[in-house]
Amino acid sequence: AVVDALVGKLDLAARTHRVGSIAVGGGVACNRGLRSALVGLAARHGWELLLPEPRHCADNAAMVGALGYFRWQAG
Repeated sequence: AVVDALVGKLDLAARTHRVGSIAVGGGVACNRGLRSALVGLAARHGWELLLPEPRHCADNAAMVGALGYFRWQAG
């Protein structure tokens, strides 16, 4: 359901703004279901899909949590 919602919104936005390429990054770009759906979407519309290798997909949550901890410690 989440993948369908994300792909549907991306499809609408990309067609509305007449894009030729789509770039996806961050931790969500590692999701296999999303990656597969995006490959299909891009192929159907002839869009270039810029998708990093899964090993290069990073989630920033640990860094944000660490920063919050150190700021809390500092007062």
